[in-house]
Amino acid sequence: MGTFSRSLILIMLLISTAANSDPMDNWKPVDNVLREFVESKDWVHVEYLGIRCGGLYLALSAAFIKRGATQQFNTYISMANSWMLKSAKAQELIENPNLPNKLSEEERIKATIGRANQISNSYIKRMEDNFMRYGSMFMEDDFIKNDMIACKI
Repeated sequence: MGTFSRSLILIMLLISTAANSDPMDNWKPVDNVLREFVESKDWVHVEYLGIRCGGLYLALSAAFIKRGATQQFNTYISMANSWMLKSAKAQELIENPNLPNKLSEEERIKATIGRANQISNSYIKRMEDNFMRYGSMFMEDDFIKNDMIACKI
């Protein structure tokens, strides 16, 4: 096999791997972010946790409402709202009050929901992939299970 052929195969493998990689592979587990907050007391961690945990619970609420599980949906959507509100409040604490372009509470909440929804889409994709592989959305996925445990606080 020539050098060109080997290079072409290597490039194809790299492109294929990048296309199939899960963006969540680069995310820190929620419990690590919690530990970092405890150590630093930096409200940026709470802002991020609100978006991450809010996104996780949005994904779980979507999964359960699809299956007609209204009680679980109500529980998870309530938890999502609680986390997203924490994120918006943390943003307010972080934001410099002297800035002329300070966001209103409504704008801050809307932006938080938008970012949590993006996170939710990644969780949903991973849960769908898990279901196709294992017949379960998260029981075989230690990353999601650990995030669920850490977000219960």
